[in-house]
Amino acid sequence: MTYEKLNRRMPWFSLVLAALAGGCSQDAGDTRPAIARVEPAERTVENFTLIERNGEPFESDSLRGKVWVASFFFANCPGICLKMNQSIADLQKELDPEVRFVSITVDPDHDTPEVLNAYAQRVGATDRWLFLTGSMRDIKDIANDSFQVAAAPAAHSERLMLVDRQGRVRGSYLVSDGAQMTLLIRKVAELLKEPS
Repeated sequence: MTYEKLNRRMPWFSLVLAALAGGCSQDAGDTRPAIARVEPAERTVENFTLIERNGEPFESDSLRGKVWVASFFFANCPGICLKMNQSIADLQKELDPEVRFVSITVDPDHDTPEVLNAYAQRVGATDRWLFLTGSMRDIKDIANDSFQVAAAPAAHSERLMLVDRQGRVRGSYLVSDGAQMTLLIRKVAELLKEPS
């Protein structure tokens, strides 16, 4: 049986492979085609509380009224995470200052607020870009329920998820695909024109 067939039958298969390989999985557990996905507008991000890199609790409710981009990563990732966060750093410069970025670690045992703060400085994050940690259970719930992507220790999706002012997921874009990043930028501009 090919990898593709096995992964379609058992979406967690790529997570297991990534964990065994000791690296981060690219689009872990996601068996859908590698195209930009426009998500149903009625699917809203569930409210969550995590810990920001400054050590303070962060309530997702504080993002209401903002357009934001969510991602999952971990600081020790030897592969796609660095590329993904470099892309977010570029978006941070290119997009309207109103847009926020929310990066959630999938390695909370290692990625303490201090580690996340040092990492944020390394990638040039401003105060518009949040780095969050918490319990692995909460992080999995956020990834699975709100964003419909897989998350496990040292394995995560390489998608950027776009959220509108009402907290609705409006798209999911592969960070490794330049065409999809262009679509993301266009969609952000559209969402910024929508009323709060």
